[in-house]
Amino acid sequence: IRHTQMKLALTGLDFLKKIGIILVSICGMRMAAGFLRRMSKKALDRQRDLSESLKSFIPKVVYWGTFVVGLMFLLSGLGFYLAPILTIFGGLSIVIAFAMQETLGNLAAGLMIMVFKPFDFGDYVEMSGVAGEVYGMSIISTTIRTFDNKFILVPNSTVWEDVITNVNVAK
Repeated sequence: IRHTQMKLALTGLDFLKKIGIILVSICGMRMAAGFLRRMSKKALDRQRDLSESLKSFIPKVVYWGTFVVGLMFLLSGLGFYLAPILTIFGGLSIVIAFAMQETLGNLAAGLMIMVFKPFDFGDYVEMSGVAGEVYGMSIISTTIRTFDNKFILVPNSTVWEDVITNVNVAK
């Protein structure tokens, strides 16, 4: 009976130890991810030929990518088998990709716009039947501010598939 009680006490201490490891690791991952995000932002700020939207998007990807990879290492180090988890996520990603086909098209078009940058913030553009100043851009849509102060949200797939007229002088 004493041996069983001793084993339960050790299991409780092991549990607390693992909780401590998880908390310390998450704090460390946040610090490392934040450091890498700041470094990538500094490196991208030195690049003049990248669009501002891409300069703000890449540090976010670096942060969350670092955090996810760190979490996978943490779970693996704690003895979790990642193969079943990754298999489930792989299957779910196919289902989600079919369900979000249009949104993923907007995402791909947004990346193309950020890389090839046919326009940037503040440019006067005509696209998809809308004319105005580029007020904002995300990975999914572009916000145009018309001259009568209306804000029009245009999906990036519509922007990328149509003719884009940038009235600003080439830089």
